[in-house]
Amino acid sequence: MIEPVPRVLALRGVAVLALAASDLRPEVGEPVRLFASWAGGWPAEVGWRGVDDDLGLEARVTPRSPGPLEVSAGGVSIILDVQPAGDNGTVLVRPEVRSLPTIEAGSCRDDRFPTLAGPWVVWCSTTGRVDRAYNLGSLEAVTLSASAEAPGIGPGAILVPQLGLWRLPDASPVPNQGRVAGATVGPPATDGEHGVFAWAGHVEAFPLSERIRERTDAAPLPWYPAALAWPWAAWVEDGGLTGEDVWTRTAEGERSPLARSARSERHVVGDGRWLAWLDEEGVYVQDMARGERRVYAADTGFAHGLGLWGPVACWEDRGALRAGTGDIDVRCSDGVELHRPGHQRAPARWGPWLLFREGVQLLVATVPELVLDDDDPRAQGVGRTLPGGWRGAHREGLVTWTLDWPVEGWVMDRWDGAAWVPDGPVGIGRITLSHPGGDAVRLRPSS
Repeated sequence: MIEPVPRVLALRGVAVLALAASDLRPEVGEPVRLFASWAGGWPAEVGWRGVDDDLGLEARVTPRSPGPLEVSAGGVSIILDVQPAGDNGTVLVRPEVRSLPTIEAGSCRDDRFPTLAGPWVVWCSTTGRVDRAYNLGSLEAVTLSASAEAPGIGPGAILVPQLGLWRLPDASPVPNQGRVAGATVGPPATDGEHGVFAWAGHVEAFPLSERIRERTDAAPLPWYPAALAWPWAAWVEDGGLTGEDVWTRTAEGERSPLARSARSERHVVGDGRWLAWLDEEGVYVQDMARGERRVYAADTGFAHGLGLWGPVACWEDRGALRAGTGDIDVRCSDGVELHRPGHQRAPARWGPWLLFREGVQLLVATVPELVLDDDDPRAQGVGRTLPGGWRGAHREGLVTWTLDWPVEGWVMDRWDGAAWVPDGPVGIGRITLSHPGGDAVRLRPSS
């Protein structure tokens, strides 16, 4: 169950529609960034209360004592649950790399492919159009019954507006699902059950099995894919004075700004209940159900977008290239990093796998282990965060993590305060992991 976050919803017609925080459970002394979704004229006049620094569309606050801390702007409020302790640092993971010799990195006309659709590599034959799929876990290969230059993708799913929905490993589309008339301005998006399609003047988001399709006014930019975190859909618009912005279609079918500032927000993607995008300063991953917007400082460039697995984002890191000390590498928000000679490009992530390109090669990196701690964006649990434990803190009660896991032969360990203790095998599909003591768990191959 998603943790409830008490907040006052904005009234229709006001300019501040929602607030988000970089951490909803900060520790005492941890600076928190606050963001306002602004639908009014420009420049924005938000009017923050209860903050240390009013920076217009953003604000800063540093909690000074444990307990609830309320901040507000424009009639909307959000409550931070300030904790007496917090976890320290990030655990870096260097994955093992292997090649996919039968798949060429430059086989597709659209440079966004090959990529991952869940555990499936989707790629192109000599046609230059997406018509192949290969499962990294089962090693199953599929030739699709039709091809597309730039389809929408989701976990184990491919969506082509004029042709419909493929649920892999099926080679043919599902009858009478996901087909729309007319050319969209960019690739659609799907989670396998729902879809979002963008036209020049509107978007449509709906369950693919239904015929009723409601329109939401929008001006999505060409080429950029739409994104889906059902019931929210997202796209990129040209905001004029504000540059590229990310807008959403809400559960009620209304248009609402998600990331609209003087920076250029683009390359929006979605998975589960998370939407992610990037701008000149970094990568942003927002939990749409809770209003938490994790921020990762990064120099990504704009050549490629993000890989997203739940709340875990991966991006091209140009920091060393800009500084003249290295080249393009890949970083992920959960600590997985690639540092190799040459440029690593176009990351896509699912579970333990990180797909990327290196020159003309398509490579896949597999992590040797993954640690999920109590501050992971997927962590659900009650109770305070107390000192002691893996990375210096733990919650005082049960913590669970729910995620999609694509591969057999992995096991889970629990941190007992002094060492990793084996727990048992990990299943495939939608799984829930737990730690009764509120500390970290580790996933690793069984042998």
